[in-house]
Amino acid sequence: MQARGSTPLMHGAAVGGASWASDGGAVAAGPIGVLAPLPTGRVLQLDLLSTWGDPHYVGLTGIELFDADGEPVSFSDPREQLRAEPASVNVLPGYGNDPRVVSNLVDGVLRTCDDLHLWLTPFTRGQRHVLWLDMGETRTLSMARLCNYNTP
Repeated sequence: MQARGSTPLMHGAAVGGASWASDGGAVAAGPIGVLAPLPTGRVLQLDLLSTWGDPHYVGLTGIELFDADGEPVSFSDPREQLRAEPASVNVLPGYGNDPRVVSNLVDGVLRTCDDLHLWLTPFTRGQRHVLWLDMGETRTLSMARLCNYNTP
């Protein structure tokens, strides 16, 4: 998790142990993994790096976040608390009133093909495609559930 204009907020701690050579013999004692604590922050930033094959668009049906106690994180004003770049297909010529906007991601409807509950935005390989979810206060997250864009 990363707050706007800051360094990442998640840090890990090395776990000690022996490393093993490909022939099965021990090499040297040292870290064998990283334990990452639950991420904590106010703004969750998601960088969308690719699509499921569509060369022109990327989208999601929904996002659910859960706090350290496993309780859902709610958004009291999604139009103010969620932001995307690019914002939606409404940035394209010929659009402007398309209902597939970023605030739909937290409306609680996850399994649907209804445009009123989806988010869709142009995708250009090599460009940034970012979502920011402002949780309103610093939170520790235990889980995030992302629902892929569905079409009939």
